[in-house]
Amino acid sequence: MAASLRALGGRLLSTFAAASGGSPDDSEINDDEGLELQVQEKEDVELDVLNLKGREGEDWKLEDVRVNEASKPASLASPRSDVSSEAESAKWTLVSRLTSRLAEGQPLAPPSSSGRSTPSNLERAVLLLESEKDHDRAQAAVGASAAADAGPGAGKTPVKAGEVVEGEEEATLDLTASRASLRKVATSAGDLDGDPAVEEGPRTPPTGGGPTRSGSIKADTPSSSAGDNAADLIPDRAAPIEVQEPGRTEMQYYATCINARLQGDDVLHGVLPLQPTAAALIAACRDGILLCKLLNSCVPDSLDERALNLPADASSQLARREALQNNALCINAAKALGCSLADVTPEDIFEGKEEAVRSCIWQIIRLGALKDVSVKSVPETVVLQRPGEEMSALLDVPAEQLLLRWVAHHIGAAGPAWEAWLPLKDLGPDLADSTALYCLLSQLAAPKLDAVSLQEKDLVARAETVLTAARSLTDEALPPARGIAEGNADMVLVLLAALFRARHGLERAAAALAGHMSQFAQWLEEYDDSREERTFRVWLLSLLRNEVHIQNLTESLRDGYVLLRVLDTIAAGCVAWSSVHKPPFKPLLKQPKSIENCNQVVRIARQVLALPLVNIGGIDIINGQHKLLLAILWQLMRYNIRGLLQAVSSKGTKISDAELDLEILSWANARVAAAGKKRRISSFHDRSIASGLFLVDLLAAVEPRCIDLAMVTAGGTPRERELNAKYVISIARKLGCCIFLLWEDVVEVNAKMVLVFVASLMLHTVQRSRDPSPAGSPISA
Repeated sequence: MAASLRALGGRLLSTFAAASGGSPDDSEINDDEGLELQVQEKEDVELDVLNLKGREGEDWKLEDVRVNEASKPASLASPRSDVSSEAESAKWTLVSRLTSRLAEGQPLAPPSSSGRSTPSNLERAVLLLESEKDHDRAQAAVGASAAADAGPGAGKTPVKAGEVVEGEEEATLDLTASRASLRKVATSAGDLDGDPAVEEGPRTPPTGGGPTRSGSIKADTPSSSAGDNAADLIPDRAAPIEVQEPGRTEMQYYATCINARLQGDDVLHGVLPLQPTAAALIAACRDGILLCKLLNSCVPDSLDERALNLPADASSQLARREALQNNALCINAAKALGCSLADVTPEDIFEGKEEAVRSCIWQIIRLGALKDVSVKSVPETVVLQRPGEEMSALLDVPAEQLLLRWVAHHIGAAGPAWEAWLPLKDLGPDLADSTALYCLLSQLAAPKLDAVSLQEKDLVARAETVLTAARSLTDEALPPARGIAEGNADMVLVLLAALFRARHGLERAAAALAGHMSQFAQWLEEYDDSREERTFRVWLLSLLRNEVHIQNLTESLRDGYVLLRVLDTIAAGCVAWSSVHKPPFKPLLKQPKSIENCNQVVRIARQVLALPLVNIGGIDIINGQHKLLLAILWQLMRYNIRGLLQAVSSKGTKISDAELDLEILSWANARVAAAGKKRRISSFHDRSIASGLFLVDLLAAVEPRCIDLAMVTAGGTPRERELNAKYVISIARKLGCCIFLLWEDVVEVNAKMVLVFVASLMLHTVQRSRDPSPAGSPISA
């Protein structure tokens, strides 16, 4: 039995040798990735273990491979670390399935039995093994026949006992076709048993053939020539071209994107179309109107355009105060959506500082490009989950990394000839020569690929042909070819995001994991972010100036490091950083180091900040206890608000939470009364807040010129209450308040969020009295 499994190991080695165009060897093969496959015997145990050794000492084991009726499917385990690339992971999974199937002696079903017109990837691999067995038997028969013809004195190679010799006329079986078939085996972990992952039927990038000098694709037919190896037909990776004028390609794309998104806008008809120059872009953004409309175009309903200050006619301009308020509205609304604009002020945009304008435009465009690039928006991306990665960790993967995994998935599915392009490490340089982009478009079955020539030496010209094919999939504005050829990561990012939204091509790979997909969909429903979670997430990003990544609140805070950053921000010097463990952690050390961090979070919150954390421990943060984590964040937010208001409080620096709430409430009622309005609220739970009219009166009392009463409704119906809530939020941001509540928090009277809203307005009023800037200053509360 051990010998049979040893032979099986040799067959597996031969399989992957054939896939790479090498010569089979029944004992050991080392390919260009430094991989090694061995068969080990264990005495007194009916079990052989296949050890797979990868680069950097990674140990992989295929266990429970038996050749009896009680055999189990081979299991794949990684006791040390993740695989170094998705292609390697896919190879181990394929080996696991192939080993299990052959070891159990399962009969090979015809290709048509699966309902597909072409054999599955696993079937292709098994077919190749069978063809090699036939080849061995045929060669043995040929040798025996030749020896017989040579006479009794000649050397003789006997046929092994029990071998069946089929048709000597077919004895010289050419393995070229079998190897070409195996080259098409998808090495993506998400599509091991299915056809390429696009429902429309993607075309496979050139393997047996390749792009010619004219750009056409030759038929994928086996060839006996030395050039049959597909790797010879794929150009080597080229370095990005030199950037001649920094910022030029970005400005060109910004102008194209703005013109495409805002064409036909009545207010901007005198501004559009924009010229792709820095001067034209800066002048158009000066009064904030274009930026606000761009934000609303990228993320609908991100702000209420009724709050905008507009010029009286096309020939007039806004006053400085009005332009600054528009800029403040855009910046604060973008911050509430997670944009990193901590260093951009309304004055920077009004004064035409190029870096500030470019940063603001890019953050808005990036926000729109990536808003649907997430596991929640596209559940099929679960096929991009790496071995050993938890579902919660997948939710926390940044959109840029998710796109990188997506591209690697499709390149891996294109066949072993493309594995040299893996792993991808950077969106810019790794895709600058457009070869990987061509492979991606081929897997997505993009039309017009015949016009692409990978033999084109001019990377800009090559990128232009790839962009032409990309435009056949999406109507969105795409970046200039030079930006791709320069390896500009931002330009490649928007291109990939547009292609992902148009056709991600993960349907069939996900269908092959139907059971896992069902479990994942149920898990997503349980872990869906609440409005309160989204509010806390954006507050944390604003507080930490977007220096950390927070995608999924529970997962991002699990190691305690972000919470320690928050504590040190709201109470400087309270964290002993010498005892803090900074992620990322090695797998075996992740749990103990996270426990130490989280225990320190709870200790500082209780002992230094004196927060009332009852029945909450560090282990609750690590275990992702949802309600307890939100309770901790609310206490931290209250402490931050208290710290900001204590300096201006009439009761001095020492003030309790109850006294703070009462003072904020009294301030709001007093300001409304001083403005001659009759509305009052008894607490922040008062149901009259739902109409939004008290908040309208409060904003009018703070800045009478900011409210247009023609935009205010009676608040009697749900729709009217919604309109009022959206209006007051945008007006507050227009005055310079950086707030994070949603309009639903107002109409549903979420007391916590309404308290934060009024406190932010109170702090803004006090700060403006000390620094009477027309637009005020953004507030992080």
